[in-house]
Amino acid sequence: MSVLAHFFEQGHWELPIETGIEGQNLSAEDQLFILMQAGLYLSATRGYSAPEVRVCYERVESLCHSLNRPMLLYSALTRQFQYSLVTDKLTATMRIAQRIYALAQEQDDCALMIGANRCLAVTFYYTLCLPMFLLNLLDDRVESELAPKSFLNSL
Repeated sequence: MSVLAHFFEQGHWELPIETGIEGQNLSAEDQLFILMQAGLYLSATRGYSAPEVRVCYERVESLCHSLNRPMLLYSALTRQFQYSLVTDKLTATMRIAQRIYALAQEQDDCALMIGANRCLAVTFYYTLCLPMFLLNLLDDRVESELAPKSFLNSL
């Protein structure tokens, strides 16, 4: 991780060091590789919800589009999905899952389709189950408040 930090401005993961300064000449491919590694290491050390993770993968997405790298784009989008799942509203997470699904369809790749369907399934699960969980939680709380009284009344 400390080696990767040398490629960025003073702790700002969204600001790679200017290319061409002091003999440093990072190509877009090099930047893509470094950002992918930084995103992985930041996820491992700081967790999926670290804002630097989002910044890295948004920059990776941009580079993937400009370099026409759909497989790395898929990877970057799934990392954005993971970040969104723990930090954003489910509607934002669903938009990312739909983008992953569209990319998988465009690539006509079975493995990507399985991953894309997993992202959609996870989002649908939380979209449908979270409200039901909260309702059950409220029902349980109401029942627990009533339980001692009903129990005492039955004695």
